[in-house]
Amino acid sequence: MIETRKYTVSGLVQGVWYRRHAAEAATEIGIQGWVRNLSDGRVEFLAKGDQEQFDQLQLALWKGSPMSNVTDVVFEPAEEFVAEGFTINWVEPPN
Repeated sequence: MIETRKYTVSGLVQGVWYRRHAAEAATEIGIQGWVRNLSDGRVEFLAKGDQEQFDQLQLALWKGSPMSNVTDVVFEPAEEFVAEGFTINWVEPPN
């Protein structure tokens, strides 16, 4: 069953090629969605996939890029969205 989840990743995850590494992993796994930096130093994913894909994604998010240091990965259900492939976005818009 296809689900939609929002992942938030904490640690040293900005400025260390984390988004690119994670986007490549998501694409390889077949996840659809996007990843972006948050203004508080975390990284956010919106992802669409099935349980097996999310299990693989979770491992990839914890592993991170060679220069990253992931300290936490949390997810929650998210609203359905339309996406084709996986994209890297910029920082969230200011409030």
